[in-house]
Amino acid sequence: MAEPALQVTITPPLRDLQGKFAKAEKSLLKLRRDMLRDVGRKIVAVAKEEAPKGETKKFSQGIGFKTYERGTGGEMELRVTDPQPLGTFIREGTAPHPIEPVRAKCLHFFTKDGTEVFTKHVDHPGTKPNPYHERALKRIQPWVDGELAKLGRTIVQELAGG
Repeated sequence: MAEPALQVTITPPLRDLQGKFAKAEKSLLKLRRDMLRDVGRKIVAVAKEEAPKGETKKFSQGIGFKTYERGTGGEMELRVTDPQPLGTFIREGTAPHPIEPVRAKCLHFFTKDGTEVFTKHVDHPGTKPNPYHERALKRIQPWVDGELAKLGRTIVQELAGG
């Protein structure tokens, strides 16, 4: 009998793989969850570095993350959050707009040169977008890629019985 032009052999049999998947599922889910939380902590730290600080640093300190497990298929999600609505204004910028007092008779502020101002109306020039979140993601992306590759290797080793 002649040698085949192409031969594919799948080892181990599917039945054996199903058993390995079932045994490894819990430990792999925990490993993936822990890795996702590590990514969350790292990206929040970098986002806080990239975010505008202001005098109080309140905005950057308000950046955080949350992980979610969706459905029964083991899908996981990471969401990085910032204080709202300020976060949207910072990331997307604002158009020029009037500012008028809401709970007072007038606006009160100091200019850059220290002049004290009392007024009933200000035409704010708007603000440019500050995509600090994109800069943070760009900085952390190589590390995330490495972590995902490491996770993939660990999963393959676990399923191979190593």
